[in-house]
Amino acid sequence: VESGKERIFSDARFDTGGQLVWLGDGSALLFDAIEQYGGRFNWNSQLWSISYPAGTLRRITPDLASYSNLAATEDGRTLVAVRDEVRAGLWTAPDGDTARARPITASSNGREGATGIDWTSDGRIVYSATAQGNWDIWIANSDGSQSRQLTSDPAVETQPRVLPDGTAIIFTSRASGASDVQVRLIDLDGSNPRPFGTGGPIFRGYVQVRGD
Repeated sequence: VESGKERIFSDARFDTGGQLVWLGDGSALLFDAIEQYGGRFNWNSQLWSISYPAGTLRRITPDLASYSNLAATEDGRTLVAVRDEVRAGLWTAPDGDTARARPITASSNGREGATGIDWTSDGRIVYSATAQGNWDIWIANSDGSQSRQLTSDPAVETQPRVLPDGTAIIFTSRASGASDVQVRLIDLDGSNPRPFGTGGPIFRGYVQVRGD
């Protein structure tokens, strides 16, 4: 305060930082933030603590909900924050009749389809889900039966689109801690995962398949 000199407090890096709150005794700084390169498709902001002056990072919230607008009591012993939980599930509407729409997934814990969904030529559903704690690509019958996880890489994999010839799925993939995004392909049976040539990595974006 006296000199205005700046210095690095911690080596921790985040995509987006929110409110900053000191504990009452000044032993730690609390804040809400999205993990490094979480971006749009890993949008859940968590509550964190960095000890002072050591700079040791600790995650306070352990779940998949998102937290923001952090505040603390004057003594720093109690926190309050807004909890935002995304719920998503797969539904079908026979013949486009929304009155007959019904869910085809038993629960919304995996946020099925929240970041991408598409149909295969034989009437199956390709979608993204976080059922295993990470965004992966899944496939299931139109009634939700025989759901199967196609990808299991330690990466955020979203936006699945079925190629016009129906042989493969194209999707975006971002490795943990990476700033760029890869475009990848995988066959409908989960075999032959491979990169798709884009001339290099991209920084986020949306996948759209053309029919021509």
